[in-house]
Amino acid sequence: FGTPVAGAILGIEVLAIGDLWYDMLLPSFASSVVAWEVARVLGLTWHYPRTAVALPFTMGLFGKLVLFSMAAGLVAYLLVIGMDGFHDSMHPLQEKRHWWMPIFPTLAGVALVILMFFVGRQYGGLSLPLLSQALSGHHVVALAFWWKLLMVGITLGFGMSGGIITPLFVIGATFGSMAAVPLHIPMAAGAEFGLVAVTAAGANAPVALIVMGMELFGVRFAPEFLIVAIPAFIIIGNNSVYPSQRVRLQKSPWVPIPSGRALEEASTDPLPPPWVRGKPEGDARKQKKNRGAL
Repeated sequence: FGTPVAGAILGIEVLAIGDLWYDMLLPSFASSVVAWEVARVLGLTWHYPRTAVALPFTMGLFGKLVLFSMAAGLVAYLLVIGMDGFHDSMHPLQEKRHWWMPIFPTLAGVALVILMFFVGRQYGGLSLPLLSQALSGHHVVALAFWWKLLMVGITLGFGMSGGIITPLFVIGATFGSMAAVPLHIPMAAGAEFGLVAVTAAGANAPVALIVMGMELFGVRFAPEFLIVAIPAFIIIGNNSVYPSQRVRLQKSPWVPIPSGRALEEASTDPLPPPWVRGKPEGDARKQKKNRGAL
């Protein structure tokens, strides 16, 4: 993406929610800078439209951006539960019906072809023209983010592993372009804010995305990037497009995930409810037994 500093931070921030592993700082920065320089030597260039103008900061704008950020966190959450839902729907068919695994990507491909027939091909693949259109401040279809989100959910839910950062960019930028209209924010600025907020939430990497926003679009929106990244990161809770992320930060006492566990392992050993936590183990067992008797 042409963002070596943000790439280095992202490389260590995605390892665990709420923690930066400083012992990985040197290799992460070294690999990021070397990769960036090699790409430049090979002739790779990066261009992101910077058509948005600086906004006069007011408390009204602050409130709008907080609402914007919370909505962006919910968009990222929809993507996560969509991917998980499609992926989980395969297990009964595979285990009980003994479906052959390659059938699922095949069915996903058929579903995508049908969807693109009705809504257009611009939502397939990386959708880079759609991203550029949104960042340039041009009008995009109101539900563009939803169609892209649905196609990404189907692709990665049924198709196993795949790249996710660029789809997060597109979903965030198109959502931001749409949400900017009712909030009376320029669409180009809304697209930039949406890209940062949705990606920060989906990847649980607010620090990397604040820096990435400044590397991509300039430092003039640094305060706004900070405002949209943090609430989105909080609102998504302990959910992520990376199920191997380990939990170091309990964003809420209601999230039943033990610290140090990967998100994909959390369901096998959940924490007790908040009103039981912190009590002696015998009391917790007694309450569980009483509930079973009822």
